[in-house]
Amino acid sequence: MWPSAISAGKLQVPRRDSLGSSTLEAVLLLPALMLMVLFAVQFAIWAHAGSVVQAAAAQGDQVARSLGSTPAEGVTSAQSFISEVGSGVVVLPSVTAKVMPGGIVELSVRASAEALLPGLHLGVSAVRMGPIQEFRSSQ
Repeated sequence: MWPSAISAGKLQVPRRDSLGSSTLEAVLLLPALMLMVLFAVQFAIWAHAGSVVQAAAAQGDQVARSLGSTPAEGVTSAQSFISEVGSGVVVLPSVTAKVMPGGIVELSVRASAEALLPGLHLGVSAVRMGPIQEFRSSQ
């Protein structure tokens, strides 16, 4: 006998109207629990995609600003970083770089995170800016 079915030495018979309630609770709660886990995994994928895009922008910006380099080389570097590191989580990346007045390079990366749910679009983006490195001789 189950301990919960014994009360003061008497055997309690479950009420007829409560039979099957555990099954009904499981049928209702398990899909909700699975959906919560799915959303948690989707959030983790989105956060990881954001980290990859941030790192790609940082690497591309560093290459684009390096002495003797061009913004196009920074774009290529960021794209190769995304294809190597974020191929499973970053979808449709777009990398652009432009030289702004004052010798400032702006490199931006925009993409989407891989979606577990159909039709879900979670965008991620990063923008990095910095001065172009140049060598000046002291005179």
